[in-house]
Amino acid sequence: MKLLFVAIMFYMGCSCVSAQSMRDIWVNMPKGLIPYLDKSLRTDLIDGVKKKPYVPVKNLLGDTTRIEKMTDNYLKVRLNNKTYLQIKKINTNTIAVVKSWNYPTSDSELNIYSTDWCVQKYSKIDLTLHTERPDTMQESTYNELKSLLSPYFVVFTLLEKKNDLIVDYSFPLLGKKEYERVKPIIKTKVLHWQDNGFK
Repeated sequence: MKLLFVAIMFYMGCSCVSAQSMRDIWVNMPKGLIPYLDKSLRTDLIDGVKKKPYVPVKNLLGDTTRIEKMTDNYLKVRLNNKTYLQIKKINTNTIAVVKSWNYPTSDSELNIYSTDWCVQKYSKIDLTLHTERPDTMQESTYNELKSLLSPYFVVFTLLEKKNDLIVDYSFPLLGKKEYERVKPIIKTKVLHWQDNGFK
């Protein structure tokens, strides 16, 4: 009977830990992930969402940080003019975190954590850039455009309403006009969360 009681209490304790709100997840984020936003600033930032008018905060670097979108399982934060953070609660135990930079070429990193911020292993994502020639494009033009696609950076976007990850690409050596030329041949990927990773 005593063992049963202990087991029940353990289960209830785990359930409480795993059923964290987006506010809990954000406030309890390890400081090392965003050193210029301490716990006090993170608390002020997220509690200010319910206030009107919404007031962003000044982070420890003197830049403005604001929450741009918050739902029960999604958070998008503009850390400064060049950096964004997305947090998506995949399930009661898992969150995906994407940090993106625009300097001026976009770049991203993806990490998977438990809801109490323990790093989780996940299935490796194939980040290979794939292309496709439109029917109306000549083969010579297609080959020319493909030669412009190196090097490239990977850009991740978490979807707000689905457990999906968009994988797109940016090209640090291309100007705006060149990017518009190569854009039609680039195949953007949409990956779905399955088991322990985006696939």
